[in-house]
Amino acid sequence: MFERHLKLSHVLLILDDIGDEDELEALLPVKDVLRSDSLILITSRNKDVLESSRLEQLCIYKLTGLTRQLSQELFCSYAFCQAYPLQGFEDLVDQCLKVCDGLPLSLKVFGALLFGNNDKSEWEAIIYKLEVPTEIGMRLKISYDTLSREEKQIFLDIACFFIGEKKNSVIGVWDR
Repeated sequence: MFERHLKLSHVLLILDDIGDEDELEALLPVKDVLRSDSLILITSRNKDVLESSRLEQLCIYKLTGLTRQLSQELFCSYAFCQAYPLQGFEDLVDQCLKVCDGLPLSLKVFGALLFGNNDKSEWEAIIYKLEVPTEIGMRLKISYDTLSREEKQIFLDIACFFIGEKKNSVIGVWDR
């Protein structure tokens, strides 16, 4: 029934973060039943997986981060609630932009982490911590580590038990 539906419909199939060729092969038997005007979008960190897929009309695009100007605007909107750095924070913002490498999630997380903090020595300490790890997960862990014990518990409860719930109902649980 699923195959019949696919043959009759225009389909956009998105396979996100494919890690190896076996994973791709397991997910793509359906390609033979898709209409010719359907589209398959595959994301992977491994270009070889995409090149070995033998899909017709293969187009590979390498994504890059935001430009420096857009990175600064995004970061500063979270750190300062404006599109530019506070006077005296220009060099520190430049260091943050370098560490975040144009990745929007990093820019938002670290901008929010530094929001309201006008102590340059604290900024320097946090930036130093950001420069050491190379994996984005390690970078995000720094913001988690700055949470209080109770905030960490709330975060973990939300991440594990309240996925997809409305914000107000989750807040209601914690208010009680």
